[in-house]
Amino acid sequence: MKQLLIKGASGLGREVLAWARQSDGHSVDKKIDGFLDGDAHENLHRRIDHDATVDDWSQINCRCDISANANARIGREVWLSINVMVAPRITIGDRAYVGASLAVLRNVEPGKKVFGVTARRFE
Repeated sequence: MKQLLIKGASGLGREVLAWARQSDGHSVDKKIDGFLDGDAHENLHRRIDHDATVDDWSQINCRCDISANANARIGREVWLSINVMVAPRITIGDRAYVGASLAVLRNVEPGKKVFGVTARRFE
């Protein structure tokens, strides 16, 4: 399987992905492994368990971990900042924002912002 990183995700990158998926050359032997903004080439590790669900337009940044046997659900248009760990069976609602370096141990309601260790709601 070929792994693909798309550079310039802040603008044209996601459009390039849409074009690639529509092209005749796109097939299941390619995996979009992530997006690069600017000249970022360092640790891009993300671990997303096979039982997790990630809805459309959500962004999961580098060093995020959606734990093994997670059964977690990441809603639509969610932002997971860098170094976020999502515990098993957690739901992060649509349009939620999760700040950097958090352990998410409780469900996050749609549209809420959470920061701190452990994650706490911020109004």
